[in-house]
Order: sequence, then structure tokens, then C-alpha cells
Amino acid sequence: MFSLIKLFPILIFFNILTSIKNIQEEDETIEASVYYIKTTGKYQVVEGSIDRMAAAYAKYTPSYEKKGWDFLVLSSYDGIDDKYSDEVKNYAMGYLEGVLTYKRIYPSYYNLNNYKYYKNNGTMPNSTYEFFQKNLEFMKNMTTLYKDNDSYWHEVNNLYMQMRGLHEGYNSKVPINEKIDLVHFQTVISLGDVDEIGNWKKEDRPDYSKMSTEELMNYIELRSHCSAFLKVADDLSDVWFGHNTWTTYNKLIRIYKEYKYVPNSQFPIKSKSITMSSYPAAVNSQDDFYITDANLYIAETTNHVHDLNLFDLLSPNTLMCWMRTMVANRLTDDAYSWAQVFSKYNSGTYNNQFQVLDLKLIDTENKRISPGAFYVVEQLPGSCDVQDVTDNLKKGYWPSYNTPFIRSVREKSGVIDAIIQNPN
Repeated sequence: MFSLIKLFPILIFFNILTSIKNIQEEDETIEASVYYIKTTGKYQVVEGSIDRMAAAYAKYTPSYEKKGWDFLVLSSYDGIDDKYSDEVKNYAMGYLEGVLTYKRIYPSYYNLNNYKYYKNNGTMPNSTYEFFQKNLEFMKNMTTLYKDNDSYWHEVNNLYMQMRGLHEGYNSKVPINEKIDLVHFQTVISLGDVDEIGNWKKEDRPDYSKMSTEELMNYIELRSHCSAFLKVADDLSDVWFGHNTWTTYNKLIRIYKEYKYVPNSQFPIKSKSITMSSYPAAVNSQDDFYITDANLYIAETTNHVHDLNLFDLLSPNTLMCWMRTMVANRLTDDAYSWAQVFSKYNSGTYNNQFQVLDLKLIDTENKRISPGAFYVVEQLPGSCDVQDVTDNLKKGYWPSYNTPFIRSVREKSGVIDAIIQNPN
């Protein structure tokens, strides 16, 4: 038995133990299915019913105005036969979500761009656009080469197709002045990466030497996100975990999502259902609060990288944090493997301390926590450090609030030395 409470931004609270099903019973819910027309390669959405033989189907509750949240349960065709390829299933899931949630996407996109790029009149800097454009080219090229013979790149391609489907489903519903190109669309999904992509070009990096200590601390605070807490009962009879997202009012449009995806048998996955707090246009959480049906709980808090020389290691020929997180969520069922998969093709952007808890290794009935139950993976540009911290959790609790735990990561990040040595 375990308990959990998720704390959301701007003093919005939601108890995850209240099921999405019960919420949908209280509010008007849209049921819809999307059909793949093989002869034309087109996708057709039909609202009003669930057809489990369709490529994908969903229940969507647009209750944001009443509750502060929409709710979406999105499923692929769950047969492992050859009726639909994995690529078609994932694209269909994305396309259906784009069609159902399109009214939420443009306001969210507009809010985010005008907040992130307010100094540039809401326009993305050319260097950031270039980075994302090159990153999309890298994903497309790598998946074309390896998706048919490598399980990792096969899953990257699935999520890439889900993103493309969401993008094209959205664009199919909106007037021309609200259409968004794929590069800008990816920035909504990769929102956590945007600030550090701004450090890709040396001339765009801040000059810390000209900041006072107060200015430096304010700079760090504005780029730090989240706090997290895990606690076990003194007698190990229960475990609680919670996460609080620190963010701004521009991110107040929210959707709580459950993705259910069943692949064909050639490339099996370990987790077929992922629930997460999320946003319009995102195929990930962005808060980074996940629970998978492999009984993994995943969350993170964001660490600041002060040693700007580390950003020399940034490259668009990597995978953004959102992609690596979702690939790890699907491909793994234990905390150590999650950390290892996540660490591949590290973008060096959105540098976090991820906490991964394997609830299968916490036996509350026999009051025992097995080794390997709890890992952290701490990312910096050029490195991902992984450590089993199960023994720390056994002491009673684990807090996380935007500070690296692993000593070598603290030293490499340069935060402590910068604050101590700042002459102003």
C-alpha cells in the first residue's frame, strides 16, 4: 500500500487518488476515435464513441474552466497483430490529441512564447530556432537509419511520430493565423530546455562577473524549478511521495493525461500506461511527474549550471530531455535501467536531478525496502551521474529542491564556488 499527493503550480491541488474515471463521470466527456485510411495515408477523427478497432481512441474532459484541469485518457489500438504499425499507432494518438485539444494549444503557445521571449517581442531568437531545427533533422535522420533494427531508436521514432501527429492534428483544426510550424511546436514540448539552449552560442551567455550576489541569486531562482519529497513510515508500512512545480501564471493551462500504448510484438516495451501532469501540445509531462504501470514513480527538480564552459558541450545532435524521459518511461521497469536509458544522447539542456522510485521493491506488508528501490540521475552538459540512494530513503525521507546530491555534480556545476567567490 502506498499513498501519494501531487502539488501543482500556483496553489492548485489535485489528489491523484481521485481517478480520472470519477472526474469524467462528473463532467461532460468527449469520446472519439481516429481511423487510419491506408489507401490515402490520411487520418479521420470521429467523435461520439470509442472504437477499440480504430488506430487510437480517447476520452477527453474539457473541465479546465470549472476545475482548472482538463483530463485526457488516450489509447492506441491494443492488438499486437499487424493491423497497424507502431508508427501509425503513435501518429494516430498524437493526431487525435491535437484534434481534441486544439482550443487549448494556441493560448498556451502564445502565453509561453510571450513570456519566454518577452525581451524579443515574443519572437524566438535565431540561434534557438537553429538549434531546434537541427535537432529535428538529427531525430529524423537517426530514426530513418535505425528504427527498424534498434529498440531504442524504434521508440524514439514512435514518440517523434506522436509529436508530429499532435502537431498536424492541431494544424488541421485552426485558422491560418494560428498554425504553428514544427520547430516552434517542439519548443512547447521542450520548454524546460529553452533557457539552456540560449547558452549554445557563447555570445548569448550571461556575464556572471557583472552580477551582484543578489542579482546572481535572483537569476538562479528564476531558472530553478520544483521541489520534491519522498517519505517512508518509521516502520516501513507505507511510503508517500509528492512534487511541487514552481512556475508562472503563463503555464496555468493544464491537462492531466494517461497514455496507453501497446506496440507490435517485434519491439516490446516494459510500460504500456503512463499517467502524468501535463500541458497542451506536450507529449510529456514538463512538470516531470510520472507514474507508470511498471510501478515506477519518476520526478525531478531542476539544477542550475553556473560553469558556463560546460555549455560548450551542447549539440543539437542529441535528444531533448522530454524525449529521453519518455523513452525511459516506456522501455524500463526498474530504477537503475531507467537512469541508464535516460542518460543516452544527453542534450545537456534542462539539467535536473531525476528521482526514480521502484514501488515493486518496497514491501509495506513485510516492512522491507530492497536494494535498488530508489535512484537519482543528475544531468549536466556532457555527463549524467547515477547513484543508488535507497539507504538514504530508508533513514526516513528524501528531499529534493534544485541542488545536486552527488558531490562531483555539485563541484562540476560550479554553483557553490560561484556564489562564494562572487566579488559583488
